[in-house]
Amino acid sequence: MGIGFAVGGILLFSFTEVLAKHLGNLGYPALQLVFLRNAFALLPTLLMVWSLDKFRNLKLKNTTSYIIRAVLGA
Repeated sequence: MGIGFAVGGILLFSFTEVLAKHLGNLGYPALQLVFLRNAFALLPTLLMVWSLDKFRNLKLKNTTSYIIRAVLGA
């Protein structure tokens, strides 16, 4: 089962790369392609987290270090 998920993930990543190249060649701006790819990737991720009821695990424990990291761009 794990190998199947790995192969499926590789195929999906390859498909998104081919699709992004194709849409880039059609003239779509790169920033728009990146935004849409990430927006559509966020939907299944949020559904999976919601279905597993794991939102309570997403609470930040050390907010200051996250803010420093965001400001430094790391």
